[in-house]
Amino acid sequence: MKLFLLGFCLFGVLLHSQSSNRRHSRLVLTNANVIDIRTGTIAAAMTVLIEDGRITHIAKLALVPQSRNVTLVNASGKFLLPGLWDMHVHSAFAEAPWDEKIIYPLYIANGITGIRDMGGNEDLLKQRRDAIREGHLLGPHMFIAGPFLAMGKADAQTIPVPNAEDAKRAVDFVKADGFDFVKILSNVPRDSYFAIAEEATKQKITFAGHVPYSISAQEAANAGQRSIEHLSGILLACSSREQEIRKSELEALAARNYAAFSKLGGGILASY
Repeated sequence: MKLFLLGFCLFGVLLHSQSSNRRHSRLVLTNANVIDIRTGTIAAAMTVLIEDGRITHIAKLALVPQSRNVTLVNASGKFLLPGLWDMHVHSAFAEAPWDEKIIYPLYIANGITGIRDMGGNEDLLKQRRDAIREGHLLGPHMFIAGPFLAMGKADAQTIPVPNAEDAKRAVDFVKADGFDFVKILSNVPRDSYFAIAEEATKQKITFAGHVPYSISAQEAANAGQRSIEHLSGILLACSSREQEIRKSELEALAARNYAAFSKLGGGILASY
């Protein structure tokens, strides 16, 4: 993320960029209104120096040696802010992946320089991430999940984790196959969930996703789950009947009684 976040140390000093034997690509933006998202303030008429694709200095004035590798752009009082992140996308579902030459440039056009892809066609996601990194495809930095860890049958984007041993192997696969984090779904069994948490910690890889029906939101937080998607488990965590309703939910799911499961939602709301 540091590649895309603006370092908001605004120094009111004269910036002098020393020349060197190396040939740098320098982009200089002048007369830019820099938005500091930490304080909510705007620093007017600033000069921003970008060297080899990285923001290196922000100051009122800048002195940059003349070179063929320097591009000077007058921002004309427009606004400059950090690149945005879309933290939950699915850009390459196996069934209907977005056209890579449309979806990824659209992110850039709207100021989104990073996306957190929460799962899809694993091979396609890696190909697209690599194409962006290598400069062959215009798009944001991609932080991608591995295949979904869930119950059910294996398919193009799911690894079944019916028990703790399978869960640990799944985490090992996600790490070894070059994904950025582990994604879990709501139907992961309790033993498998804690095996995922343990193995993810051991392998030093983040795990995130849904709070499974068998786990409380508090347990997920304590286990090190990095994020809770869709606020799954949060509403139940706010119920005075949390334990009782979770037990009923698990019984209904075990019996495949989805009508009874759905009715329990009213009890969660009533006991908020």
